[in-house]
Amino acid sequence: MPSNVLDALRGAALAPERIGVTNDPDWTLRIKALARRAYEIETAISRVNLELLKITRIGDAEIEEGPDGITLTGSANDADIASGVINRATLADLASDAHRKLLHRYLLAVESAAAYVWMTTPSNSRAK
Repeated sequence: MPSNVLDALRGAALAPERIGVTNDPDWTLRIKALARRAYEIETAISRVNLELLKITRIGDAEIEEGPDGITLTGSANDADIASGVINRATLADLASDAHRKLLHRYLLAVESAAAYVWMTTPSNSRAK
């Protein structure tokens, strides 16, 4: 991703000093490793996985109804949603094929990233 695009993203933020961006290959590799490991840990703990599911919007109708949160869409996911393979119950089951599929798809997205953008808070916590 070109640096001017990353700079534009930072500049569009209400608090640009709280936005980090990088397309540096070394940093991107480090962030990929962190993102991959964090997601593997979060989705392997049932309690945390259920927290994620509470804020996940599955399919276009849920996204339209409440766009804030994690969105689950795209051709592969849409087909699994329509066939009933992916739903809240199957994603809540850590041993299910649906859970494994979603983990695999997320990790593919992490690996394909050419750049990263992140936000910080004054206290560096989720609460603020």
